[in-house]
Amino acid sequence: MKRRLRELARAVLPESGVAGADHVLIGRGGGVERPFDQLVADLCEALARIRHKAAAHEPGRAGPASGDGGTGME
Repeated sequence: MKRRLRELARAVLPESGVAGADHVLIGRGGGVERPFDQLVADLCEALARIRHKAAAHEPGRAGPASGDGGTGME
């Protein structure tokens, strides 16, 4: 699995990684059997969610900074 994760990082992170961020890939059960193209798609989807979430928290953007609905209460 370690080899697959290294290759996955080489294939995906240069284009889709989050600039200035550390990326930690953790192998889970079934990862060795999963088709490599599906691992690529999974990582790309996860990175897209991270970028979307980070963009929502940028200064100057409308909307709450947390999932509390904007009430300021926890």
